Amino acid sequence: MNTKRDPARVLVAGHAGADRPRVLLTLQRAGLEIDERAEPARLAGVARPRLVVLDDAVPAEKQAATQQRLREHPALRGVPLVVLSHSGGIDSFGSAFARGASAHLGRPLDEAVLWDVVTRLLAWRGPTLPSARQTPRRALVLEVAVEVPQRGWQRGQILEVSASGCRLTLRGQVAPGMRLGIVPVWQQQSTEIRLGGSVRWCRREPVGSFLAGVRWSATGGVVVRRLFGLPS
Repeated sequence: MNTKRDPARVLVAGHAGADRPRVLLTLQRAGLEIDERAEPARLAGVARPRLVVLDDAVPAEKQAATQQRLREHPALRGVPLVVLSHSGGIDSFGSAFARGASAHLGRPLDEAVLWDVVTRLLAWRGPTLPSARQTPRRALVLEVAVEVPQRGWQRGQILEVSASGCRLTLRGQVAPGMRLGIVPVWQQQSTEIRLGGSVRWCRREPVGSFLAGVRWSATGGVVVRRLFGLPS
């Protein structure tokens, strides 16, 4: 009996730039079957992939329009989307996440960071078609600074977000009920966007870090819905 599994598929969308060979090499190393499409108009008949990478060597406005088309395509709804930005800056960062990105990487491209993002998103197993009782969840790989009471600031990473809360990795354990301050980080710099939430649960991960479930405060939930383009 043949037990070999077919490779997962990744859709690489956009006009190729100088970084495309390194992008493809990283995706091939992750064991992905690559489907390249330069034009959004050529998505007819596209098979549903496990991951979408937007790598479009065009001005920011055109890339944003392409991202919107990808987000609205029926076969791609709920699929994690990585945006590789050719025009860095906080505006590009905010625009990408508001249009449904799961990760946003600036230039120059760091292949190790892309590898980490891709492997984390491939490991995500959230529902793509939530029921009426579920809050829609999005896969996310976003660096954050976390303020822990009586311990100060530490680095973390949000791995999933919804309008009600998030899951994030931390270096130390936190207790249920503890209130955290969470600030997204862009290119090693604070975005000055502070999100508040309380810890629901926390468990140790095999790699030695901790994974925590956080419920947003009322104000934090409002900001999160705007920041990530999430439904209420």
